[in-house]
Amino acid sequence: ARVMARAGGDQDMSWAEPELRRFRRLDAEERTTTEGAKNVVLFVGSSIFREWRELRAFDEDWARDGWRVKNRAFGGSTTADVLRAFDDVASSTVASADARKIIVYYCGSNDISMGVPPSVVVGNFVEFTKRCREASRADVGFCFVGVIDSPQKRLFGMSKDVEEVNALAKEFCGTDEKLAFVDVTSVFADANGAAKTELFRDDCTHLKPYAYDAFKAAIEPVVSELAAKIFVDNDDNGVESARDEGAQNVKLEDDFLPPSMR
Repeated sequence: ARVMARAGGDQDMSWAEPELRRFRRLDAEERTTTEGAKNVVLFVGSSIFREWRELRAFDEDWARDGWRVKNRAFGGSTTADVLRAFDDVASSTVASADARKIIVYYCGSNDISMGVPPSVVVGNFVEFTKRCREASRADVGFCFVGVIDSPQKRLFGMSKDVEEVNALAKEFCGTDEKLAFVDVTSVFADANGAAKTELFRDDCTHLKPYAYDAFKAAIEPVVSELAAKIFVDNDDNGVESARDEGAQNVKLEDDFLPPSMR
């Protein structure tokens, strides 16, 4: 049986407050150092991304000329938690006047472990993109990194939910050229479909440090392709055009939202 460590509708975010407080401090410090940064790549989501900055030299992995890369992932988070913590993980970045943004999103694994339906998982991602576009004062693109079908997910019979989340997310990303999906199936499974257990730590969920090499190799070309569309100089009407385009996408986004969120 699946154990729900925290109800999907729980509004209490006190468990994440230490990390969210750190994000607020970093944002306050970076207001002076990021001024003039035109291209920002923001990583958000759960512990797979959070541990990237703890186990590896994350900034070096993503160092690019002209890019400002930030990691605002926090461990244990669900897609609903990312929405609740929107002000701390994304708001200051997407609201910046000058910077064009790409948001790289990895979340949903904890939702699946808690029994959240795949449609709700992806619906929360859709809502996240909607909020970002409404708040953004410049162009923004999104990259959904597919949920990893870890040995833990396989052991507890959750692989079908992983597959459905990824299929729905890929379908949604196909509705807009400024949305992209990263399929990581071949990174974490062999040619026969078996999990590459050597990439996972003893908990059968989290990654060993060297596993991020292959993970990055899957994500990097998709982000670079998206950057070619987002990180370009627009005319004076670029911001308004981005807003108009976002408004045109609302209907498409609403089609993917669960009825209670429309």
